[in-house]
Amino acid sequence: MGALARKFNRKNITPAKAKEIAIKEYAARRDEDISEVYGEVIAVTMLYMHNEYGYGEKRLRKWLYGIDDFIEDVQNFGKGNMEEVRRILKEECNIDIQEEYRLLWEAKKKREKKGKSV
Repeated sequence: MGALARKFNRKNITPAKAKEIAIKEYAARRDEDISEVYGEVIAVTMLYMHNEYGYGEKRLRKWLYGIDDFIEDVQNFGKGNMEEVRRILKEECNIDIQEEYRLLWEAKKKREKKGKSV
């Protein structure tokens, strides 16, 4: 019997309770990881907008609060919300985001191969 199992036995924790605890801990860690990645993507995006488009503090803050509200609205839309986002981009902007990413990655791989062969 492992140390964790002995600890649970001493505290009268059933296997079902142990599973429930593990699920809650996993969810908490997952949420922390998602928040960290979300923050990194937002920070990189903000820096890009500052460097490329000259956004300063005022516009970056306005954008930050606006995009956060927009993301929350999309999440609250319900199941299939990302499918709807992709559909709108395709219909209104003529951008098939999955196809664009495929093309982007293919171009990136070609550039990497050229860099190695030179």
